[in-house]
Amino acid sequence: MARSRRIRRRTANSQGIWKKVFLWSIGGIVVLIIGGVFGAISYVKSYLKSQEFSDSMRQMAIDDLNVDDATLAPIVWDGSGIACDNVSMAGSEFLSGLKMDKMEAEFDRWGLLSREFVMNSFNIQSLNVKLAPVPFRGRDVAREESWMMKNVMPKSFHVEQGRIHSLTVSYGDDSPYILENSSAEARYHIGSNQYEINLKGGKVKLPFSLVSDLDLVGASIQFNHASQRVNITNCRILPKNKGDLDVLGEWDGNSKNWTSSVVVNNVPLDSLLKEDWKQRIQGNLNGSVNLSGHNTELGHVNGLIRVSNGLVTGLPVLDRLAQFCDTSDFRRMPLQKATARFERRNDGAWHFSDIVLESENLMRVIGWVEVSKESELSGRLSIGLRMHGPWATLFGFKDVFSASNDGQDGLMWANVNLAGTLDKPEEDLSARLLKAAGSRVLNAGSQLLGGSVSGINDVSDVASRLFGKMSRQDPNEKNEKDAPKKEEKNSAPSPLDDAVETIKDGSNLMRNLLNL
Repeated sequence: MARSRRIRRRTANSQGIWKKVFLWSIGGIVVLIIGGVFGAISYVKSYLKSQEFSDSMRQMAIDDLNVDDATLAPIVWDGSGIACDNVSMAGSEFLSGLKMDKMEAEFDRWGLLSREFVMNSFNIQSLNVKLAPVPFRGRDVAREESWMMKNVMPKSFHVEQGRIHSLTVSYGDDSPYILENSSAEARYHIGSNQYEINLKGGKVKLPFSLVSDLDLVGASIQFNHASQRVNITNCRILPKNKGDLDVLGEWDGNSKNWTSSVVVNNVPLDSLLKEDWKQRIQGNLNGSVNLSGHNTELGHVNGLIRVSNGLVTGLPVLDRLAQFCDTSDFRRMPLQKATARFERRNDGAWHFSDIVLESENLMRVIGWVEVSKESELSGRLSIGLRMHGPWATLFGFKDVFSASNDGQDGLMWANVNLAGTLDKPEEDLSARLLKAAGSRVLNAGSQLLGGSVSGINDVSDVASRLFGKMSRQDPNEKNEKDAPKKEEKNSAPSPLDDAVETIKDGSNLMRNLLNL
């Protein structure tokens, strides 16, 4: 019995020893691992501050990003965080410039054991990037890496999320696309292998002469590094804080082709038009635009526009029409309907078709207009006035306007051919209005002379002299210089005198038509 107890005690002691040996072995291994990790971390921290690492990173940036020069401030490693005061790069190809200030990041230290640098989050105070419209290409340079880079430093890099407080990106050379002073938040989605970037605030500047600087409300962008594709899934822009633009788009980094669609909502025309047109056309713009292009070049554009609460004023042709029709209604013409389709052609010309401008109970305009790349103007418009308006009974009106479709639309129409440039438009309606006004004055004079052939010829002669003087006269000269000299008081009045007085009364009409 005593022998059996000694055997059981010896066996129990043996099991306890092995258990202690196993536990101490595991503990020792853990201690060694921890010591090795912290030893490696200390070594890495020392290496990150060395000139060797700084020179290595500078050369990697120059080779991998194909820049001419790069400057990297020393990296400070504190626990699971790193910080860098500034990074700057300058190049002459795709990445032409980069400047980053105050970067802080948190990373996964245990990922370093498998040589993976996983940045859990980063925070950048300011980032300014300049991109040129040329294909990106890295430098195929064989460089000898240090033992530290080969065996200790991470082989892969991965960012989970981060924030940039002030982001500025420009793309292009002379007239670039610019996103200025926007804040950005980025998050990586493992399932789709792409980054989602959300932008807020800032300015958008486009290289189009008709579009002024725009305010960015917010945008959501998806970027897939593997396919080099950028998708704009949501973007809202404000032109001078009035109205808004909703933008969707896609950019292929490999082909450098891009497409975009824009929905325009209640954008005032004065925020889009050049200064000399702002006072002529007023209203709110609505519609949709489809765009495509390559690099910074604008390719195909088409869409539909509508103007609400429209008002047209200050156009010389409308002022002449108002003078001819003896009404001020045309000088400030409200638009109840204003629509047009537009397209940018391959030669750079803008073509506006299916134009419809309608002012209730006043007039209707239909036709097309084209503006060349050099701002040369061409087109043909048809202007319809109410058939039974007060102007319909004026002499000479039917010499310019005529009924079409048997008058079923209730309008009298006149065609207008456009020429000149956007800054100095020309049209042929004014000349016909002037001719018809002259006929009106001559008709009044001939009626005073009883309609005789000789009398009409006399009035014609006086009118031709009168209008000839008017056409050569300074607009600021007084009307009296245009009138024929009065007969002496002792001279007997004649029918020709009355005709001349009638023509004088009509001279104001001619003067205004000529000087507008």
